[in-house]
Amino acid sequence: VRDQQEADRHLDRLIAERSSEGVVLCSMDISDERRSQFETLNLPIVALDCNTKTIPHVAVDNVEGGRMLSRHLSECGSTHQALIIGTRGAEVFRDRERGFREVCPAGSRVFETETVDIERGEEVLEQLLAEFPEVDGIACAGDTLAVGVLQGLRKRGRRVPEDVQVLGFDDQPMMDVLGI
Repeated sequence: VRDQQEADRHLDRLIAERSSEGVVLCSMDISDERRSQFETLNLPIVALDCNTKTIPHVAVDNVEGGRMLSRHLSECGSTHQALIIGTRGAEVFRDRERGFREVCPAGSRVFETETVDIERGEEVLEQLLAEFPEVDGIACAGDTLAVGVLQGLRKRGRRVPEDVQVLGFDDQPMMDVLGI
């Protein structure tokens, strides 16, 4: 779902069709009006990765996730670390950055990007290497960014993990195949 209006259209359709026994909200909240509507219909809801005070929820501890990224790089010998995050407009990326900065080695850098797709991972790598050539560990706040970084490093003849370690975040199924 790209925006709140699209999400509302999907929810309206679910309600009109009565085609659901419950709703799992992924990384989004709903209005008080919508919440009341679900209660009236006795339609259970749960939020995933969205801290809400009025809906039962399950959330990722993104601050600890950011710490874990840096700690793992450090445990594997990385002393010049970089973190690539999506836009700081998203709380999830701000939290991952906060955790990373709490434990990363002095001199580590954070690079922000508007999109978190494979192509952008490769593009931001170019900027990262130009500004931070001594980098020996790159943590990506999303797996798709890590794929782009990995592709870019290989194109430049950099060996992973021998020259530069690369970590992703989210544990997408494809990551085991790629060795990230």
